[in-house]
Amino acid sequence: MAVILSLILSFSFSCKNSVEIVTSLSLDTLKLAEMKMQSYTDSGRLSGISVLVLKDGETVHQRTFGLAHIEEERAVEENTIFRIYSMSKPITTAALMMLYDAGKFQLDDPVAGYIPVFKETRVWENGKEVDQKKPFTIRHLLTHTAGFCYGWDPGSHVDSLYNSASAGGIWSNTSLEELIRLLATLPLKNQPGTKYEYSVSIDVAGYLVEVLSGISFDQFLQTRLFDPLGMGDTGFDVPEDDWDRLAMIYTKDSESNTLIPVESLTNGVRQKVTLFSGGGGLVSTIGDYGKFGQMLLNGGELNGERILK
Repeated sequence: MAVILSLILSFSFSCKNSVEIVTSLSLDTLKLAEMKMQSYTDSGRLSGISVLVLKDGETVHQRTFGLAHIEEERAVEENTIFRIYSMSKPITTAALMMLYDAGKFQLDDPVAGYIPVFKETRVWENGKEVDQKKPFTIRHLLTHTAGFCYGWDPGSHVDSLYNSASAGGIWSNTSLEELIRLLATLPLKNQPGTKYEYSVSIDVAGYLVEVLSGISFDQFLQTRLFDPLGMGDTGFDVPEDDWDRLAMIYTKDSESNTLIPVESLTNGVRQKVTLFSGGGGLVSTIGDYGKFGQMLLNGGELNGERILK
């Protein structure tokens, strides 16, 4: 089932609950975008949407549409917290590149030089496990060419191993280190550097942040990225006091064509998380993510805080 996330972000244009006249932005274009967003929620295609447009470092337009929780009739607000899934990946990549700026590694360094459990990792090729022709590098991790996968292809032997590993699949592990140790025992799907495949490689990059920095991945993000940028609602879990701001995750029922809640995925961040997934584990608000995006647009700096060189 495809999970429908009620989050749409843009860093090239934005909006607020009142429409402002902004130099060089087309009001007709903004109104057209709003009509489209409204149609998505009115038709039941999406439960709720949050839209933010930033220009020259300023919020020039922000709007919310629909419901964060249909059953509770709770509207999406500007401070609604979403599970951002793969939007975690740019944050993890930025964290790793902070350590690159600090001279901790080179992009073409073999990952096994820092995470030794990958030294013996094999590759599934022509129905059997073979040696890597060349070791996968940090650059391979960041470009999804290291040979990992996600377990999404039902016709793939390696994908099936991801889903059956340790009985509960790769995500049954309780820590990032355990996940990495398990991945190292599974064969790569492709020879490193030969094929792009969207994968868990950014989760490996998150563990690399731990190894290179000497502190846990979640603490690195908190102290080195979230706190300096003022991203107070971003992390791996949601405190109980903020549960009423958390958006429910929905999927489309194939028979009724209506949205149904996926409580297990939503509730996963209502408890203390110990597996810090850099590829898809973060929660955030649109305002927080806007700060991160603006930092990137500014060349690595926001409000006097230098994050990346």
